[in-house]
Amino acid sequence: HHFTTASANQYEQDFILLYGGISRANNQIETIDNVDWTNNTAQRNQLLGEGYFMRGFYTLLLTQLYGDVPLITSTTITADMQKEVSAEEKIYPQILSDFVSAKNLMKAERANGSGHADKFTAESFIARAWMFWAGFYKGVRELAKEGDSENTTVALVAQEGCPEGSKLTKTDVINALKDVVNNGGYKLCEDFR
Repeated sequence: HHFTTASANQYEQDFILLYGGISRANNQIETIDNVDWTNNTAQRNQLLGEGYFMRGFYTLLLTQLYGDVPLITSTTITADMQKEVSAEEKIYPQILSDFVSAKNLMKAERANGSGHADKFTAESFIARAWMFWAGFYKGVRELAKEGDSENTTVALVAQEGCPEGSKLTKTDVINALKDVVNNGGYKLCEDFR
């Protein structure tokens, strides 16, 4: 027989580890230009894109586990950052902005099992995060229906790789997935029946 013990702190370790990952990603984003990248901007952009990707990934996991949580976007944590904020209104736009920045900064080359994210990974996670946001928070039940609406458009946060005034629509998400399938070297699974 296997017994498990329940504890009020059983999810505390996940919380700590995910915020630790966010802290490391924020450090990478903030200190990327402490290195002289002369003649190597492609590597700089790849590493910066990976930092944005990881911050978005860890924050996505946090919201899917805990819902509304503090949104930490800097290594300097302000009093406002220590408060829980709305995942629907504040956190998901940041997550999607991080993935869009990653997509725009990283190379369009498959990482091929190296453990690094690439443009196609970011595009896939744009779709994953957008579908969760649209389906769970916005109550959109027919994501496959054609057309964009106010209900499925996200105003993104301005940061490197994601210009001021950027928005993400369902059409953008569909185009990102088409890019993954058509150019990423990935394909949809055959009918398994």
